[in-house]
Amino acid sequence: MHSELHDYVKKLIKDEEFNNLNFQYCTEDDFNILTHKLKNSVEISVLHLNIRSLNANHRSLCQFLAMIKLKFDVITLMGYQSRILSQHLTWVQPCL
Repeated sequence: MHSELHDYVKKLIKDEEFNNLNFQYCTEDDFNILTHKLKNSVEISVLHLNIRSLNANHRSLCQFLAMIKLKFDVITLMGYQSRILSQHLTWVQPCL
């Protein structure tokens, strides 16, 4: 999240948990370190990702999911064409 937008939202939402969220890009290793600290306090994990093109990026998504230790309860993808999604349903299950 852009820092100006983040600062603006922090002013609107006076919630300590929100203010402690990290909106920076990170590597898979950084992600694993950050989520390891939270593993006992996570009730449900959700990944929301703009995949842009599922056809072009499905392998990268599978690689990312294989490299991270947190297994998401819910994965939502946006930015794909629904007709293409049906072609890739066979790879979704092995990634989960």
